[in-house]
Amino acid sequence: MAAPVRIFLSYHFADTGVAEGLKKHLLATFAGMEVAVYDRSSTYPGTDSVQGGEAWLRWADLCLVIYSADYLTQETSLEWEWAKRLEKERRPSLQVLVVLARNSAIPQDFRYFPITPGATDPVMREGIERDRQLLRVAQTTRLLYASRSEPVEPGYLAGDFKPDLAGARRHLLQLCDQLSLKPALALLRKIAGEARLKKTVYELEDNYGEVLRQGRLAKIPLPEYQEKSAVLRADVQYIIGQLQEQELIPGWQAAFWQATHSQPGPASVFTPVEEITIPETLHVPVSASSVADNLGVLSYQQKTEFRRQLLLCQDAIGIENYTRAHSHCEHVRTHIDPQSAQLYEYLLITYLQKETPERIALDAVDDDKHQLLNHILMYASRLREYQQAGLCQSQSATFNLRACAEELSEAMARLYDGLPNNQVTDTGKHADEAPDNRALLGRCREMAELIYRSVFPYTGFLETLVVELCGGGKFDWIQSVEVSGDELVFLSRERFELETSINELLNLLVASGLQRPYLEQRLRYQLLLRLKAKRSVLQRQLIDETRHLRHFSDPRLAVLRQVQACLMGYQIFGDAGYADDASFLRMAIEYLLPGLVLNPSNDAALPLRWFDLDAEGEVRTHPDCAAYHFDALAVVGKMVRDHAGKTSWLQVAPNIMETVFYQYVNDVREQYEQVQRGLQWTDIRRINDLDARQKIIDCLQRWQVAFQAYPQHGQEYLDVSIREIAGMGLMRWLHLGANQLGTHPDSLALGFDARTYLKELVARSTHWTEDLLRPIIAAHLFVHQLQPAYEQFPAGDEERRKELTALLMRYLQAYRLHPDAGYLDVVFRELTEEHKLPWMDIGYEGKGHPWAGAQIPGFDPQTIVKELSRELLTLDPDRYSMLAVRKALAEKRYRDQETRYFREISEFKHENRQPEREVAIDIIRRMKGIFRHYPDIRFLELPWRELNGKGRIRWQANLFGLLRLPENHFENEYFIFDYKSERAEIRMYRETLVHWMEQVLRETGDMV
Repeated sequence: MAAPVRIFLSYHFADTGVAEGLKKHLLATFAGMEVAVYDRSSTYPGTDSVQGGEAWLRWADLCLVIYSADYLTQETSLEWEWAKRLEKERRPSLQVLVVLARNSAIPQDFRYFPITPGATDPVMREGIERDRQLLRVAQTTRLLYASRSEPVEPGYLAGDFKPDLAGARRHLLQLCDQLSLKPALALLRKIAGEARLKKTVYELEDNYGEVLRQGRLAKIPLPEYQEKSAVLRADVQYIIGQLQEQELIPGWQAAFWQATHSQPGPASVFTPVEEITIPETLHVPVSASSVADNLGVLSYQQKTEFRRQLLLCQDAIGIENYTRAHSHCEHVRTHIDPQSAQLYEYLLITYLQKETPERIALDAVDDDKHQLLNHILMYASRLREYQQAGLCQSQSATFNLRACAEELSEAMARLYDGLPNNQVTDTGKHADEAPDNRALLGRCREMAELIYRSVFPYTGFLETLVVELCGGGKFDWIQSVEVSGDELVFLSRERFELETSINELLNLLVASGLQRPYLEQRLRYQLLLRLKAKRSVLQRQLIDETRHLRHFSDPRLAVLRQVQACLMGYQIFGDAGYADDASFLRMAIEYLLPGLVLNPSNDAALPLRWFDLDAEGEVRTHPDCAAYHFDALAVVGKMVRDHAGKTSWLQVAPNIMETVFYQYVNDVREQYEQVQRGLQWTDIRRINDLDARQKIIDCLQRWQVAFQAYPQHGQEYLDVSIREIAGMGLMRWLHLGANQLGTHPDSLALGFDARTYLKELVARSTHWTEDLLRPIIAAHLFVHQLQPAYEQFPAGDEERRKELTALLMRYLQAYRLHPDAGYLDVVFRELTEEHKLPWMDIGYEGKGHPWAGAQIPGFDPQTIVKELSRELLTLDPDRYSMLAVRKALAEKRYRDQETRYFREISEFKHENRQPEREVAIDIIRRMKGIFRHYPDIRFLELPWRELNGKGRIRWQANLFGLLRLPENHFENEYFIFDYKSERAEIRMYRETLVHWMEQVLRETGDMV
């Protein structure tokens, strides 16, 4: 049966209604699945179910935080719940979803998690039904549950990394080198799957436990104890050597990583069984004369008391009452204080078992005085002193000193393993959550060295420290790595030099009797194994963060720490003679050059860029590395030269160049396509034009860099840039001014001179020339700049005449850029057909002149029309001839005067006054001028009808207001107007129409 879907609701009591409604929708949305919905009503601090609530919350699949302004108020339960949510060890499979109940500001911590229905769209939004919003929340929860990762067994540190069986054998055999077989047997028991193997391991554990018990309770002598232990050790080593993959449990690698150190248990010390030797002297300076005087010599009573107390100590050890046993020994030390190695051996082993190695180790790192460890050091030093002096020697002294050192070392190793730090995963936001335990580890190192020098030269925890300082542990000790004089230089983060400190530890290990080649090979393997495991952990963490739609870590810093650890491992242990899968340099190269490595590891391919191209097209370190003080190019060059030889860099460098080049070009192409998609929208999803322009400018500059990188075949990137600026791309970059071609103002505002940039590109291009680009640029500007501006210009807006004049000048400038008659046609039609504004007028004498408002310096409509007619005449003589121009202008002005006549003069003569007479006289004179400009009998019809008395103005005088006289109306004299002369002139025009037409044809050049 499938596991139920466990959902935890965290909310303030003010949002109880939202929580109840959400429960109903969750049950409906997860129909067909078993769903368990919990909330704080049954689990919060102060109740009996706190422990159960914590356990349930730990294994929950989903946590829904119903947030409002009341959520983080003074309420203990919610503070506890949210602390659980943000704790460092949260499971990757736990999904957290913030449900915005009411509109309120969202704290920074909550923004790392998905927010639904939206950051500005709460459930209780006004005008939207609450059930609809809750349904959206439930559906989002279902999708989030579907995208969860599979639960990972707690403590499995290796992620997807799978160590091989040979490596497991090697590690188990190293554990067998310890005095105690407990770690090796515990690890074998963890990974054993086949029944016969498991039974054998259980028998060995029982037998070894019985041997330990006999030795601890003084049941057997030391030679027998060592013989039995040696037999069991040989059996364990034989089993390890014969291990097969099919005998292990499925996924044994996980258990392998969980059992690196043995669990706390009975100490592996040996209780002496030899006869108690009575000491002769006290712990005072003794000389020949003093012996003669019986000074410093034990009395009979003291010897009896010494023997009695040590026998009582043996009895207490036999019943495993180590506190009482130590008190008997301490009584002898404080009241008698004899020179006896046996006494201090009992003091050492009873104190160790009374206080336990874990408590002694914890006290040593937590307390500056470390009193418990001082007792061990004092007992051990006195034991060694008396043992060397031959004072009551013990056969098991050396064995117990080693056992004591091993137990304390293992205890510190377990303390170290319990630290929650991980330098690879503790990056980004995780870095603030991880406690800084460097000082604690520093004290552990001091105690380990002290035990090494004062108790016994045991190397267990010191080996762990070497791996830790090399970068394969929990903390990052390397601040940066630099290449100076073809040598790697490591800068330490702490106040000590790393390489010197590591070499000091190695010298200590060699001084203990280990062979340096064997020691370095063993430590090298441990470091390599840990680095591979951390690589898998990092890969798994990044996958989980991407799947959960939240990004806490800093992958670049994590990878950089791994690379630094690889380089430190190479610096200390070297790579000579090792295959690629065991090479530190190979692993570092896989991180920095994943595309250039043959058969790279799957978990080494991280989406990070370490190289980029500079302005000259040369490979450089990626700018993001500057924040980490890491020169990737110099480090990679050093690694390649050391890994494959100095000449290999000459082959690898071009490959790096090519790979970085294609990555660079693909990035630019992707950015350009992103802008293209953003500009296709017409609603709120459309990208801001200024932002789009800035991104395209960046693309143009980076295409220039791509050309610089490979000029021989980089012409396509120049062509793309040229096409974009010339108008065949996404935006308009050039701008036609009244006098010249310039750059678009928005581009200039962003500091990009497109016109100058285009000249530079054309000078380098082998495909494009200025002559080829002129028609393209002109056509683009005509379609996207001039025509839209002309079409949107309002007709009749006299206040914007200067703006329209400048636009017409740009049409002429487009013609100068490329001689296309279509650009002149727009200007010609506007000046002659007057679609937007009138440009030319006709005077009383029939001569054309600029319109009253069109007298703009530098712009003469008549001259421009004549030039355009001369230029366009060959295309269409009927349309572009000056005679056609005169006819069109005359028609326009005639309609204007006709409209004026009917609009401004009343049709009733008795209503007409002097101003209207003045208007009529002006109209008559203008119509005569229109006729002389282009002789057409229609233009004289209205004046002829008006002067013959059939119009709207009375031009003759009346006698007594009844009889019409031939004389002019007295008001005509005010305007120097004689209607009879005017009528005669109009008659003459009508009779000599052909003559006037011939004169016009001569003026226009249509008749010679």
